[in-house]
Amino acid sequence: LNFPDIAAAQATDPIVQNDAMMQGFAYQDYHGTQLLCRQSNDGQWKIVIPELLINNTVRWYHSIMGHVGS
Repeated sequence: LNFPDIAAAQATDPIVQNDAMMQGFAYQDYHGTQLLCRQSNDGQWKIVIPELLINNTVRWYHSIMGHVGS
């Protein structure tokens, strides 16, 4: 799981591409890679993870962080 792979998956996901046109979504730079993000109620930007990468993302966080909750 890395930023370029997330960007590639976002570019081919029709749901993510639809989100890109909605208010509260914008592209943000992460170490030279533009990723679609959603702005949360507290003002923080959160990376939009395409459906295709959800399981890989959960596994990656689990291997890095352990059990941190839901």
